[in-house]
Amino acid sequence: MPKLVYDPDPETSKQALKHKASGTVVIGMVVDKNGLPTQIHVVSSDSKYLVDGALNAARQYRFEPGTYKGVPVATETEVGISFRTY
Repeated sequence: MPKLVYDPDPETSKQALKHKASGTVVIGMVVDKNGLPTQIHVVSSDSKYLVDGALNAARQYRFEPGTYKGVPVATETEVGISFRTY
């Protein structure tokens, strides 16, 4: 499995703040053999107002790629991104 090595905090949109949206967005992706996220998509979300921030954050993620017999390979994975607005 790939190992997440860089995960910047997601930005909360003005709409999410206005609606006091909180929760988790689960993002699915393929981590390529260079550790970069590709084919990024939303698996589930607690609020539609959190989706854009989660997708933008996921695009910036960096991983140690998954390996098979010691060779880096593309691997499907899911990551939960949590938001809390007050």
